[in-house]
Amino acid sequence: ELARTAEGHPRVLAMLEDAWEPVVAQLEGHLVKLSCHRWGTLVVQQALEVSTHEWHLQFAQEVSGCVSRMSSNLNGNHVIQKFLEVSSAVARATVVAELESNLMWLARHEFGCRVIQRLIEHESSESMQVWLAESAELVWDRYGHHVLEALADAGSKPARGCLETLILPQVSCIVATHHPGRAFAMRVLERLLRAGSPALAVAALGAVRGMDPRDLYATTTTDHGSALLRVLLDQAKEAGAGALWEAGAGLLGVLRALPAARRQKRLTASMKRMGDALAR
Repeated sequence: ELARTAEGHPRVLAMLEDAWEPVVAQLEGHLVKLSCHRWGTLVVQQALEVSTHEWHLQFAQEVSGCVSRMSSNLNGNHVIQKFLEVSSAVARATVVAELESNLMWLARHEFGCRVIQRLIEHESSESMQVWLAESAELVWDRYGHHVLEALADAGSKPARGCLETLILPQVSCIVATHHPGRAFAMRVLERLLRAGSPALAVAALGAVRGMDPRDLYATTTTDHGSALLRVLLDQAKEAGAGALWEAGAGLLGVLRALPAARRQKRLTASMKRMGDALAR
């Protein structure tokens, strides 16, 4: 009961630091309930942090059949994330299998998407990553786009290649559409660009230059729009020559013709860097 109170859980955390084995023995049989509790989740996370492989195996056995429920819980998802971070491949095998059996539902869930991001970073098969990278509905999804961003950052090379193949035909739509999921799709595009893709950058630059000036101005005033424009200008500057450089120079001219009011300051800095490179 101490683990589930505001006053008691700090005492349990301290006990875990001093001698974890007798404490975790008392937690066993209550791990799912504690994990989904406001204060209990902190205790279980600490127990996972300080314990050994053997207790990780015990944890996986006890939460079997409840992993998806915990992953979609406000507090429980943090416990599953911690488990994926600290456990061995052997210990987390059954947990990973349960996550993969509910992959798409969790990827589009407010809390579940966080767990799938950790899964990509710490333990996921290439086939699972490729399957996610080919899931077009995640691009425009409020929570699913976070999973694709994780793939762009930490996914395997084949998975990133599949994601680029998925995004490339949609670049014009992502850049110019008024779809309610545009901001999410633009973040996926930005992450892929940061991972390095000249073909994607040239396509995005062409799509941006073809935007209605009023829409482009509105894009310069948003966080997601400014971030995309910054990475395009910065990559064009780094290219120094060729199609990407020329497209970046063209974008700079278009942006300079727009009102500067409400433009994001970091975008102005990227415009200046590109302008200085052109001047040289």
